[in-house]
Amino acid sequence: MALSVRAQLLWWGIAVAIFLLAISIFVKALPPFLAGLILAYLFNPIVDRMENWGLGRKMATAIVALMILLIGSAIIIVIIPLLSQQLLALISVFPENLEVVRNFLAELLPQYFGSDQALEASLAKALNLLQGYATTIVAGVFNSLNIAVSTVTFIVITPIVMIYLLVDFNNLTRTIDELLPRDHKSLIKGLLQDVDRVMASFIRGQLTVCLILGTFYALALTIVGLQAGLLVGLLAGLLSFIPFFGAITGGILSIGIAIFQFWGEFQYILIVAAIFLGGQAVEGNYLTPKVVGNSTELHPVWILFSLSAFGLLLGFTGILLAVPIAAVIGVFVRFGVKKYKQGGLYLGATKH
Repeated sequence: MALSVRAQLLWWGIAVAIFLLAISIFVKALPPFLAGLILAYLFNPIVDRMENWGLGRKMATAIVALMILLIGSAIIIVIIPLLSQQLLALISVFPENLEVVRNFLAELLPQYFGSDQALEASLAKALNLLQGYATTIVAGVFNSLNIAVSTVTFIVITPIVMIYLLVDFNNLTRTIDELLPRDHKSLIKGLLQDVDRVMASFIRGQLTVCLILGTFYALALTIVGLQAGLLVGLLAGLLSFIPFFGAITGGILSIGIAIFQFWGEFQYILIVAAIFLGGQAVEGNYLTPKVVGNSTELHPVWILFSLSAFGLLLGFTGILLAVPIAAVIGVFVRFGVKKYKQGGLYLGATKH
């Protein structure tokens, strides 16, 4: 028995409501499964390529999983200790940097400094508080990060979910295809293909850009001799997933550190600033157009809003869901606008 359009919309509305309710109930349990799904989505093209070369699906998945394991182990064994050393080194020179600030302000505003000046006493008190709490705050952040990274959930469940989904990825897509409503199958498949195209262009492309920029910033700042240059560079590359945010954050941090470290040697401060200006120019004029492409159709403001909104609503789960949901909403909004421009509400009396 065929259902009317109103009945179909009702049932689809109920399905969406149940889906959103399930997400809200199980939000704390979802991150490892979402992370596994995202990894499977990212690496599925590699597995498909290996299948085309003649390897079996399971063998191709095993090779990809081993590759990820080796890269992850290298990061844990090599990079994380280096980052920890740089952070501890930065903390160790923190009092010296604070003293540079005090001396600079004393030279700039000598009338407000002296044993009997309130600004001198207030600044000294503030600097002592910052110095006392800096190590504690950073240690607390790192302890929380280590706990998050070392939890059984992400160490065990995420790779298992990724492996199972990679093995059955094509079967899952065929199952979804078989469950699509017959009357609207071609339309829905077209929309899903648009969603896949947008997400693939943005996520895979943007991650590649982040890797290139992070490597460039880390190497360049390390060569210049900036304290914690590796840490700041990798952080800037990672945050480059959010449009403009990585360059701005990394630039502010690195230039701020350079001012303290190279005060009096302004050529080094200018070099650090030039590194981020050059990286931003290369990203905007070459990397993003060539690697990400112009077909993502995800405006930077829309990405920022999605990350903020879904992160606020669902926490880490929302951050993982933000870009896929933004892509889905964007595709459906463009589809709706297209239909609106073809309808009588838009064309009015001029419609033929």
